[in-house]
Amino acid sequence: MNVNFENVTKEQAATLTELYAALKEPGVGIGEFSDGYHTFNELYHHRSILFASLCNAHPDIAWKSKKHDTGDMYSGMFIVGIQTPDGQATYHYNIDPYWEIFKVPELEAAPKYDGHTPVDALDRISKLSFGLKEYDPNLCHSDNLQTIKVTLMCWEFVGHVYMKLGGNCKGRSLLDFDFDCESDFDTPSTHNDCNLHYHENGDFFSYTLRDAAGNELEGERDASEMNDLITGIEIIAVEPED
Repeated sequence: MNVNFENVTKEQAATLTELYAALKEPGVGIGEFSDGYHTFNELYHHRSILFASLCNAHPDIAWKSKKHDTGDMYSGMFIVGIQTPDGQATYHYNIDPYWEIFKVPELEAAPKYDGHTPVDALDRISKLSFGLKEYDPNLCHSDNLQTIKVTLMCWEFVGHVYMKLGGNCKGRSLLDFDFDCESDFDTPSTHNDCNLHYHENGDFFSYTLRDAAGNELEGERDASEMNDLITGIEIIAVEPED
């Protein structure tokens, strides 16, 4: 079998031709190719288990679904995601054997795709923080961003708002969230995982909270009533501003 390759040596072309031929053999696929340490299939499996461990440890911000938000899905696959302060991080996996490994809420359809790329997903996961390990009380640099997490709860149903704030404020002065003063929850510096929207014409907020099993609770409240749902406000990350 002859395959034309450009900008490669004769030795490289011979190796590529051999690999290409192997792909055509019955029962052999690209997944069984190895870098000398792991096959592609092994690395795919490792990624699946590692992401499942992350999602299972934080089911309140993770989900899985057999449908995209548009109602379609790749054959034999599902999508699983985790909501970060910077937006979604999602992956597709084969239903068999990975569906049961993800012990997270199942949604009828995935949340609306926010346009993130694989590079974005990796960056967002790497920045995930589940509580500060330290906090500098002398923090006073205007080029720092502090991420605030606001937790909303109604019975067992939960949602979160994430806000990145810059400037010289710190500590208690940042923990003064009030729905009377906030109305935009989908900006480069503000995200939420509960479909939170402010309806200016009616001067009310709508939301969708979820429990640990993925059941949803939809509601509408004015600012004062939304404030009654706040059960926690905390600083979860401090990072240099780009």
